[in-house]
Amino acid sequence: MLALTHPGQNVLDPYLGVGSSALAALKHGRVAHGCDITEEYIEIALKRIESFYAGTLKTRPMNKPVYDPNEDS
Repeated sequence: MLALTHPGQNVLDPYLGVGSSALAALKHGRVAHGCDITEEYIEIALKRIESFYAGTLKTRPMNKPVYDPNEDS
């Protein structure tokens, strides 16, 4: 997304799922569009987007691995 679009441009995900691509677009100043045939996923995506705008959405920094076995728990 960052390599192919600029802030303010549109990003379309025709298989939105739970909205990860839409959230990435919004986080980086793009305009997000998406659709999905599963209503449950759309509801989850909308709740995640609401959390993003409320500042309560938990995200992982871009360069942090998903799991680091050397990290103390």
